Amino acid sequence: MGAFNKCTKLTSIVIPDSITTINPSTFAACTNLTSISIPNSVVKIGGYAFYECKNLSSITIPDSVTSIDYWAFKNCSKLTSITIPKNVTELSGSAFDGCYRLTTLFLPKSIKTIDYKYGFSFTIDTIYCETQEVADLITGYEHFDSVKSYLDIIVDASMFS
Repeated sequence: MGAFNKCTKLTSIVIPDSITTINPSTFAACTNLTSISIPNSVVKIGGYAFYECKNLSSITIPDSVTSIDYWAFKNCSKLTSITIPKNVTELSGSAFDGCYRLTTLFLPKSIKTIDYKYGFSFTIDTIYCETQEVADLITGYEHFDSVKSYLDIIVDASMFS
């Protein structure tokens, strides 16, 4: 159970600079959380970290983050915008599952691993990749055939400058 799990009265939070990892389920089911400030000290966002934060509409993840784990933002149904930092090397394919308003994702060239253990978010319809190598990580997904009919993968480095 996360430290602030199910704190339904929590609307915003500033994470202190001393934090390096947002542990699994830390803010899970904080249904009224609308904004969060993540400091540059954070390097990992754990599984379920913001699960069911239904009023979280946008979040800025600092460049210090290198890993975003499974279902980190699952069912954040108002999330419309997210930028994957340029230093993220590990991303779970299910990190944004259930984020129905999030339709576009930008993946930087730093991505080396996309873990599909828990599937792939089926609500995203366009993924911009900085390099072909990142695009290949997506098309290498064993069930890619089931999503390719509605998923556009665009390699365009100019979108990342």
